[in-house]
Amino acid sequence: MAVNRTPNLGLHDWLGTEYVKREEIVENFRKIDNEFGASGRVGDLSNKIGILNDTTMKQYEQFINALGFLKQDGSVVIIGDSITEGYGLPYYDQYVTKLFNILKNANGYPNDFEVNTNFSADQTIQINGSYSIGTKGASKKSLILQPGATITFTGNVQYIDLIFDKTPTSGSIEVYRDGILYKTINCSGPSNPYAHSFASTPSNHFNTATHTLKCVDSPVEILGLIRLQAKPRRGGINLIRCGVSGENTAYFSDDVTLEYIKHVTDYAGNPNKLYIIALGTNDIYNPKKAIPTSQYQANLEKMIQKLSDTSNDVRIVLTVPPISHEDVWPAILEPYGLYRKAVYELSQKYNLSVIDYSYLFFTENNWYQDGVHPNANGSTQMVNHITKSLAMGVSKTRVKTDWIRPTLMGNWVSIGNEYGTVAYKREGDMVTIRGVVQGGSPVFDQIVFRLDPSCWPSTRRVIRTANDQNGATLVIQEDGYIRFLNGSPNWNSLDCSFSI
Repeated sequence: MAVNRTPNLGLHDWLGTEYVKREEIVENFRKIDNEFGASGRVGDLSNKIGILNDTTMKQYEQFINALGFLKQDGSVVIIGDSITEGYGLPYYDQYVTKLFNILKNANGYPNDFEVNTNFSADQTIQINGSYSIGTKGASKKSLILQPGATITFTGNVQYIDLIFDKTPTSGSIEVYRDGILYKTINCSGPSNPYAHSFASTPSNHFNTATHTLKCVDSPVEILGLIRLQAKPRRGGINLIRCGVSGENTAYFSDDVTLEYIKHVTDYAGNPNKLYIIALGTNDIYNPKKAIPTSQYQANLEKMIQKLSDTSNDVRIVLTVPPISHEDVWPAILEPYGLYRKAVYELSQKYNLSVIDYSYLFFTENNWYQDGVHPNANGSTQMVNHITKSLAMGVSKTRVKTDWIRPTLMGNWVSIGNEYGTVAYKREGDMVTIRGVVQGGSPVFDQIVFRLDPSCWPSTRRVIRTANDQNGATLVIQEDGYIRFLNGSPNWNSLDCSFSI
């Protein structure tokens, strides 16, 4: 039974340790219904938050099911610009926040984590004391705290941890709950540019409180703030927002930035990820950042290749950005349609799902603040379009690699020349090996080389290949080792293909 009541309608307001009674929930809903019925504001409320009809709820359910590969602590990472950052909108009206709430509430799969990587834009935290914005981290906007500086926020949070730049000279972060110190995170030690403290000592409280992080002893550079909500169960889907206002694909295709983005989920227990690349508005419409479609496509392709991880279930979704109000924000270098075409060419090449915002009429429906940044209604439409676009499933990324030349083991040597140097590559679910070797050992069953983990087969493969006698038997093991069971002492071909 709730002890506290909300200040406006007197609704039951439960603490984390209080038992929830059914009649209290019914009473809350009746009060809300009576309030809006009497005031005539039901229609206005529907426009602001969107009444979820049966079709929408079914769509959300399908969307959550499509993310099944992320259950048990996998991560959704949204890489974007000012639209993803939430330009001009309160925190709860931003499309990423609304998506966070769907993941948090739908079908019993709570989103436990919120990871902040852009401190200068986050309206939910306050920074006091001496600090500066650095250039590290997934959004290249790390927070450098000087001794005495603090970060403060309010919330129902059990775990508070950091992603930080560990150095031998870094200081520590003291963590307070309602003014009481309950843990200290030591940020010094051997150099590690993406160290994380998770999971350190929890607060062991389940109700709303004011949390303060204080830098002590020496400066600390923070790349991300991990906030794990206090909930009775774990194993949800994490959501990480990497949004940087005014930036385009050139910014995010930088090698260092991509490495930080890949490591921002190192704290998560599940390495499976879904990257949503929500870029393109600045590439098309920003007079200072616009680039040709050829470079736009090349940058996106580099991001796809760098973020792909065939050792785990990592999938990538591309987006076609919204069409601006082109009387106000005209395309700078090339027509919008050519950028859209570039996205679909990559989706065909790599088998990627696409969220295409060109199907939404932002200008005609007055869903923009200024002709390019969505308003609250626009952000709701974006979330609905995301869930609709991915409700039928998220395509598995088809990875392509260049030819890889392995290091041969034992006495094996590659004949090379016109016979072809030993090499292999992956395209989609198929791996192709080429080349001819000689040497080995008079006693066969010797390892020739080991494949990269991205090319390991799901089960052992036994393949017949050519040699100068009656053929050789090639075995490809589940752990990537390749060996001949039998063959010729003169030469043996590795030419074959297999599915992983």
